[in-house]
Amino acid sequence: MLRQMTDLRKKNDGRVIIIAATNNPWDVDEAMLNPERFDTRIFIPPPDSKSRAEIFHIFLKDLEIEENMDFEQLGQISEGFSAADIKYVCRTAAEYAFSRAVEMNEVSPVTAEDVIKALQASTPSITDSQMKKYHDFMERYIQKV
Repeated sequence: MLRQMTDLRKKNDGRVIIIAATNNPWDVDEAMLNPERFDTRIFIPPPDSKSRAEIFHIFLKDLEIEENMDFEQLGQISEGFSAADIKYVCRTAAEYAFSRAVEMNEVSPVTAEDVIKALQASTPSITDSQMKKYHDFMERYIQKV
């Protein structure tokens, strides 16, 4: 693969762009990090509180939810949760509401309590040790602009 990337670059005079993504950049072979193969490296950080609030809004928008859902609060209490984690939390909260609806035999919207319960039952995938690894990688490999 290393040889093919180098040859591709030479043969196409920069007309071909190769984009790659990983959650574990420290596992990428050092030779792949050579500027002749990947000139630019970009770190996209995990979602901040405001972004997480918007992610909750996106994943809950097609569901019946209570009127006073406080997305800002959900964003604040979900530190360390990725977008995929939040999607799972929203799906779990919807399952809680569905179970309640079946028991009561009537429509039951997803409540903030359902989401908070789902958050508490979940483990965020972004740990402090993982963030340290990202920062160490950035220090070594991400070009300062």
